[in-house]
Amino acid sequence: SAIGLHAQTAEDIIAKSINATGGIEKIKGLNSIKMTGNYVMMGMEFPFTVFSKRPLMTRIESTIQGMSMIQAYDGTTAWGVNPFMGSKEPEVMPEDQAKDIIERADYDGDFVDYKAKGHTIEFVGKDEMEGSPVFKLKVTKKSGDVSVYFIDAENYLQIKVVSKTKIQGTETEAEMVFGNYKPVAGVQIPHSIETRVGGKTVSQVVIEKAEPNIAIENSIFVMPKKK
Repeated sequence: SAIGLHAQTAEDIIAKSINATGGIEKIKGLNSIKMTGNYVMMGMEFPFTVFSKRPLMTRIESTIQGMSMIQAYDGTTAWGVNPFMGSKEPEVMPEDQAKDIIERADYDGDFVDYKAKGHTIEFVGKDEMEGSPVFKLKVTKKSGDVSVYFIDAENYLQIKVVSKTKIQGTETEAEMVFGNYKPVAGVQIPHSIETRVGGKTVSQVVIEKAEPNIAIENSIFVMPKKK
């Protein structure tokens, strides 16, 4: 049946993509990672550091105009320090912002253990991107959010993901384009991630350094008590 074929094709592409990324053992063997780099937006560069650790802990620190911003998740609570909102105190994040940081905490990505995570993935066809053949997989997350992944048909790495996102209350489509893959402890990680809206580049993340399996204290992910 056509349905069977589609299911099988999605499964096959996911398995090949996980293998191309380094294989499940290497992916699961990445117990923590620290990444440093620059966030480029409107011609300006802002340095950032990301600490991530299993299970589902992450902390992003960035410096913008000399002010420190933090976004973090300890597996239970998403919180941040945003001096641009007029406070240097840690605050619990509102739900829509929290969703983004909670998703980032799962650095295995949407394909690994997707059934256990409650996502469904279907093959939606072949396409071309900049002259290269790609497979398209539609991921419907447990939350109901939908993303379409573009997988390079030759090397099976993810090269783009298109997601609907809300910007200032308006739903819009954003593309994230992955490039400059480099192995980190045997896992292929894109060191360039470009965000495009309406075909225009709005921001880019450039990773300068990735340090796998370093010791990171759990306490850095936990929201400090207010003074």
